[in-house]
Amino acid sequence: RRFPDFDYITRSGKLTEHLDCVLISHFHLDHCGALPYFSEMVGYDGPIYMTHPTKAICPILLVQYARTTIT
Repeated sequence: RRFPDFDYITRSGKLTEHLDCVLISHFHLDHCGALPYFSEMVGYDGPIYMTHPTKAICPILLVQYARTTIT
């Protein structure tokens, strides 16, 4: 099974039709790691809420994670 698996949220229809917003509680990868997939592959373009520190650190974490998984 591929992850992230959004089938747990909805098995019918488009996932983005069932969401009003995305809330990221903090910047650990298990909380913000699926954001690129969610926005680019799933097509979510609604609001994403997080604290200012999370907004500052999340992109850095995602870039570092991508670098370590590619090399």
